[in-house]
Amino acid sequence: MSDADFKNKKSFQTKLIIMTAFIELIKKRNIEQITVKAITEKADISRGTFYLYFSDTEDVTNCIENFLLSEMPTAKSVNIRRTPKTRPEMPTLEECLDNEWEKAWFLYFQTHKEPLNALLGPHGHGQFYTKLKTQIMNELNTFMILDGFPDDNIRKYFQSLYADVFLILAQEWTLNKYKNNQDLQSLVDIASTIRIGGQYRTALFAQSGYERSQP
Repeated sequence: MSDADFKNKKSFQTKLIIMTAFIELIKKRNIEQITVKAITEKADISRGTFYLYFSDTEDVTNCIENFLLSEMPTAKSVNIRRTPKTRPEMPTLEECLDNEWEKAWFLYFQTHKEPLNALLGPHGHGQFYTKLKTQIMNELNTFMILDGFPDDNIRKYFQSLYADVFLILAQEWTLNKYKNNQDLQSLVDIASTIRIGGQYRTALFAQSGYERSQP
Protein backbone atom coordinates (compact mmCIF):
# COMPACT_ATOMS: atom_id res chain seq x y z
CA MET A 1 0.00 0.00 0.00
CA SER A 2 1.42 3.37 -1.03
CA ASP A 3 1.56 6.37 1.30
CA ALA A 4 -1.23 8.01 -0.70
CA ASP A 5 -3.43 4.91 -0.46
CA PHE A 6 -2.77 4.66 3.27
CA LYS A 7 -3.66 8.32 3.81
CA ASN A 8 -6.84 7.96 1.74
CA LYS A 9 -7.85 4.86 3.67
CA LYS A 10 -7.11 6.54 6.99
CA SER A 11 -9.08 9.64 5.95
CA PHE A 12 -12.06 7.51 4.97
CA GLN A 13 -11.94 5.61 8.25
CA THR A 14 -11.75 8.83 10.26
CA LYS A 15 -14.71 10.36 8.42
CA LEU A 16 -16.64 7.14 8.97
CA ILE A 17 -15.89 7.25 12.70
CA ILE A 18 -17.14 10.83 12.90
CA MET A 19 -20.33 10.09 10.95
CA THR A 20 -21.00 6.93 12.97
CA ALA A 21 -20.67 8.90 16.21
CA PHE A 22 -23.04 11.53 14.84
CA ILE A 23 -25.63 8.89 13.92
CA GLU A 24 -25.42 7.34 17.38
CA LEU A 25 -25.99 10.74 18.97
CA ILE A 26 -29.10 11.36 16.84
CA LYS A 27 -30.72 8.33 18.45
CA LYS A 28 -30.64 10.07 21.83
CA ARG A 29 -31.04 13.79 21.12
CA ASN A 30 -32.41 16.15 18.51
CA ILE A 31 -30.08 16.70 15.61
CA GLU A 32 -30.07 20.48 16.21
CA GLN A 33 -28.74 19.91 19.74
CA ILE A 34 -25.70 17.90 18.68
CA THR A 35 -22.46 19.85 19.00
CA VAL A 36 -18.97 19.36 17.64
CA LYS A 37 -17.85 18.73 21.21
CA ALA A 38 -20.37 15.92 21.62
CA ILE A 39 -19.24 14.33 18.36
CA THR A 40 -15.54 14.49 19.20
CA GLU A 41 -16.15 13.00 22.63
CA LYS A 42 -18.27 10.20 21.18
CA ALA A 43 -15.76 9.51 18.41
CA ASP A 44 -12.79 9.91 20.77
CA ILE A 45 -11.00 12.36 18.50
CA SER A 46 -9.75 15.92 18.87
CA ARG A 47 -11.61 18.99 17.61
CA GLY A 48 -8.69 19.60 15.27
CA THR A 49 -9.21 16.20 13.68
CA PHE A 50 -12.91 16.91 13.25
CA TYR A 51 -12.22 20.19 11.44
CA LEU A 52 -9.85 18.46 9.05
CA TYR A 53 -12.88 16.75 7.52
CA PHE A 54 -15.96 18.82 8.37
CA SER A 55 -16.68 22.51 8.86
CA ASP A 56 -19.55 22.01 11.33
CA THR A 57 -22.33 19.60 12.33
CA GLU A 58 -24.45 20.63 9.35
CA ASP A 59 -21.61 19.58 7.09
CA VAL A 60 -21.70 16.12 8.70
CA THR A 61 -25.45 15.94 8.15
CA ASN A 62 -25.12 16.92 4.50
CA CYS A 63 -22.35 14.40 3.93
CA ILE A 64 -24.45 11.54 5.33
CA GLU A 65 -27.60 12.62 3.50
CA ASN A 66 -25.83 13.07 0.17
CA PHE A 67 -24.29 9.62 0.45
CA LEU A 68 -27.64 8.01 1.24
CA LEU A 69 -29.35 9.84 -1.60
CA SER A 70 -26.63 8.76 -4.03
CA GLU A 71 -27.17 5.12 -3.03
CA MET A 72 -30.93 5.17 -3.65
CA PRO A 73 -32.16 2.66 -6.24
CA THR A 74 -33.64 3.92 -9.50
CA ALA A 75 -35.62 2.32 -12.30
CA LYS A 76 -32.42 2.45 -14.35
CA SER A 77 -30.24 0.89 -11.66
CA VAL A 78 -32.53 -2.15 -11.34
CA ASN A 79 -32.69 -2.47 -15.11
CA ILE A 80 -36.38 -1.67 -15.60
CA ARG A 81 -37.01 -1.85 -19.34
CA ARG A 82 -40.46 -1.28 -20.77
CA THR A 83 -41.90 0.13 -23.95
CA PRO A 84 -43.74 3.36 -23.07
CA LYS A 85 -47.52 3.20 -23.53
CA THR A 86 -49.47 6.04 -25.10
CA ARG A 87 -52.54 5.38 -22.94
CA PRO A 88 -53.34 3.39 -19.77
CA GLU A 89 -53.60 -0.36 -20.34
CA MET A 90 -54.39 -3.26 -18.05
CA PRO A 91 -51.16 -4.52 -16.46
CA THR A 92 -49.84 -7.75 -17.91
CA LEU A 93 -48.92 -10.72 -15.75
CA GLU A 94 -45.26 -9.89 -16.36
CA GLU A 95 -45.78 -6.33 -15.14
CA CYS A 96 -47.68 -7.55 -12.07
CA LEU A 97 -44.76 -9.80 -11.16
CA ASP A 98 -42.16 -7.12 -11.86
CA ASN A 99 -41.35 -5.88 -8.35
CA GLU A 100 -37.57 -5.58 -8.60
CA TRP A 101 -37.74 -1.85 -7.92
CA GLU A 102 -39.65 -2.30 -4.66
CA LYS A 103 -37.33 -5.10 -3.63
CA ALA A 104 -34.30 -2.91 -4.32
CA TRP A 105 -35.78 -0.21 -2.08
CA PHE A 106 -36.32 -2.52 0.88
CA LEU A 107 -32.79 -3.89 0.50
CA TYR A 108 -31.52 -0.30 0.38
CA PHE A 109 -33.22 0.38 3.71
CA GLN A 110 -31.83 -2.82 5.16
CA THR A 111 -28.28 -2.02 4.03
CA HIS A 112 -28.36 1.54 5.40
CA LYS A 113 -30.84 1.05 8.23
CA GLU A 114 -28.74 2.70 10.96
CA PRO A 115 -28.33 6.14 9.35
CA LEU A 116 -31.76 6.01 7.70
CA ASN A 117 -33.62 5.19 10.89
CA ALA A 118 -31.65 7.81 12.80
CA LEU A 119 -32.36 10.58 10.29
CA LEU A 120 -35.99 9.55 9.84
CA GLY A 121 -36.58 9.02 13.55
CA PRO A 122 -38.02 11.45 16.12
CA HIS A 123 -34.68 13.21 16.59
CA GLY A 124 -33.74 13.34 12.93
CA HIS A 125 -33.92 15.80 10.09
CA GLY A 126 -37.44 16.46 8.74
CA GLN A 127 -36.05 17.73 5.47
CA PHE A 128 -34.41 14.37 4.79
CA TYR A 129 -37.81 12.65 4.82
CA THR A 130 -38.93 15.14 2.19
CA LYS A 131 -35.85 14.42 0.07
CA LEU A 132 -36.42 10.66 0.24
CA LYS A 133 -40.12 11.04 -0.51
CA THR A 134 -39.41 13.29 -3.48
CA GLN A 135 -36.98 10.76 -4.93
CA ILE A 136 -39.47 7.91 -4.53
CA MET A 137 -42.16 10.03 -6.20
CA ASN A 138 -39.81 10.84 -9.07
CA GLU A 139 -38.99 7.18 -9.63
CA LEU A 140 -42.66 6.21 -9.41
CA ASN A 141 -43.34 8.89 -12.00
CA THR A 142 -40.98 7.03 -14.33
CA PHE A 143 -43.20 3.97 -14.06
CA MET A 144 -46.35 6.05 -14.56
CA ILE A 145 -44.94 7.58 -17.74
CA LEU A 146 -44.11 4.12 -19.06
CA ASP A 147 -47.59 2.89 -18.13
CA GLY A 148 -49.37 5.78 -19.85
CA PHE A 149 -50.87 7.43 -16.77
CA PRO A 150 -52.61 10.76 -17.42
CA ASP A 151 -50.60 13.70 -16.13
CA ASP A 152 -53.19 15.10 -13.73
CA ASN A 153 -53.55 16.05 -10.06
CA ILE A 154 -54.70 12.55 -9.09
CA ARG A 155 -51.38 11.25 -10.36
CA LYS A 156 -49.55 13.56 -7.96
CA TYR A 157 -51.75 12.49 -5.04
CA PHE A 158 -51.13 8.84 -5.83
CA GLN A 159 -47.37 9.40 -5.93
CA SER A 160 -47.46 11.17 -2.56
CA LEU A 161 -49.59 8.46 -0.95
CA TYR A 162 -47.43 5.66 -2.33
CA ALA A 163 -44.21 7.30 -1.13
CA ASP A 164 -45.59 7.83 2.39
CA VAL A 165 -46.82 4.24 2.69
CA PHE A 166 -43.57 2.90 1.29
CA LEU A 167 -41.44 4.85 3.75
CA ILE A 168 -43.58 3.70 6.68
CA LEU A 169 -43.32 0.06 5.62
CA ALA A 170 -39.58 0.26 5.03
CA GLN A 171 -38.79 2.08 8.26
CA GLU A 172 -40.94 -0.14 10.46
CA TRP A 173 -39.49 -3.24 8.81
CA THR A 174 -35.90 -2.16 9.52
CA LEU A 175 -36.88 -1.28 13.10
CA ASN A 176 -38.34 -4.79 13.50
CA LYS A 177 -41.72 -3.43 14.56
CA TYR A 178 -43.67 -6.19 12.88
CA LYS A 179 -44.64 -8.72 15.56
CA ASN A 180 -45.24 -11.57 13.11
CA ASN A 181 -41.96 -10.99 11.26
CA GLN A 182 -43.23 -10.28 7.76
CA ASP A 183 -40.46 -11.21 5.39
CA LEU A 184 -39.05 -9.08 2.63
CA GLN A 185 -41.20 -10.58 -0.12
CA SER A 186 -44.43 -9.90 1.79
CA LEU A 187 -43.62 -6.19 2.08
CA VAL A 188 -42.47 -6.04 -1.53
CA ASP A 189 -45.82 -7.54 -2.55
CA ILE A 190 -47.72 -4.92 -0.52
CA ALA A 191 -45.81 -2.03 -2.11
CA SER A 192 -46.00 -3.38 -5.66
CA THR A 193 -49.72 -4.19 -5.27
CA ILE A 194 -50.42 -0.54 -4.48
CA ARG A 195 -48.49 0.56 -7.57
CA ILE A 196 -50.07 -2.03 -9.88
CA GLY A 197 -53.50 -1.28 -8.39
CA GLY A 198 -53.18 2.33 -9.47
CA GLN A 199 -52.29 1.21 -12.98
CA TYR A 200 -55.23 -1.21 -13.09
CA ARG A 201 -57.77 1.36 -11.87
CA THR A 202 -56.57 4.01 -14.29
CA ALA A 203 -56.74 1.55 -17.20
CA LEU A 204 -60.22 0.45 -16.15
CA PHE A 205 -61.46 4.03 -16.19
CA ALA A 206 -59.81 4.68 -19.55
CA GLN A 207 -61.41 1.63 -21.15
CA SER A 208 -64.86 2.46 -19.79
CA GLY A 209 -64.69 6.03 -21.06
CA TYR A 210 -64.90 7.41 -17.53
CA GLU A 211 -63.30 10.84 -17.20
CA ARG A 212 -61.89 11.77 -13.83
CA SER A 213 -62.90 15.21 -12.74
CA GLN A 214 -60.19 17.70 -11.92
CA PRO A 215 -60.29 19.67 -8.63
